[in-house]
Amino acid sequence: MNDNGSFWKEVVMSIHNLYNKPAIYIARKTTNGVWCNISKAVKSIEKLHIDCKDIFALITGLQSNILFWKDIWCSNIPFHRKFPHLFALETVKNCRLEYRFSGNRFSWMWRHEPTGGIELKELLELYLDIGNMTIDKNSKYGFRFILNPTGEYIVKIMRKLLESKLIPFKGPTIWWSKLIPLKVSGFIWRAVLGRILVADTLATRGIIIPNNLCPLCNKETETVDHIFVTCEYSREVQYWILKWCGVEESGFKNVKEFTDYAAT
Repeated sequence: MNDNGSFWKEVVMSIHNLYNKPAIYIARKTTNGVWCNISKAVKSIEKLHIDCKDIFALITGLQSNILFWKDIWCSNIPFHRKFPHLFALETVKNCRLEYRFSGNRFSWMWRHEPTGGIELKELLELYLDIGNMTIDKNSKYGFRFILNPTGEYIVKIMRKLLESKLIPFKGPTIWWSKLIPLKVSGFIWRAVLGRILVADTLATRGIIIPNNLCPLCNKETETVDHIFVTCEYSREVQYWILKWCGVEESGFKNVKEFTDYAAT
């Protein structure tokens, strides 16, 4: 071995018998350790209905040890499942990409040349799949992070995806700005959700108040949309603020319309 990194790579691959396994195979289920925990994490992600194939993709290179037929490197499914008749003709089932691509062209080792309609049809579809692939002769084994255009893995992006599955939110979209104090942003967020403690929301909680009319105009029920947007006093405040900003008033009907307008 040239260095310790290469040595431990060989040790890990030997323990988990990775030489003839697809790239998505991580570890033996009966072997405890870091790689087994990673495998369990992948299973946990799948339980959230997140397909790892939509997150990570193999780096297509001749030094990446990609299994031509059994890895998902070009299509959405491995070639041995997509082209079963061609796979039956293959003499080396665990052949790697580097064995099938040489001299800027693909070469094959069939039991016999593809004949008949179904085999020729699969061969044509195979060439269509691999014809537009860019294969880097120097790229080594690895994955790229599909969710990031650069391919670099970013924890923040992955966390956002997981949170969207763990904590689904069906409410309105909120546009956050770092220029606005957090307390103000939080107040606006609660207003958009209609969770400010006004007469209307207090009534839904079973809290009885003597008067549910707006204390500013004393004409309509005190709701979140009324006190912030439709009340005549609120409209007067909106008018002068928007005029000072050089923005024409748009006649908002609720808080959501107002925040959406501010976000554009």
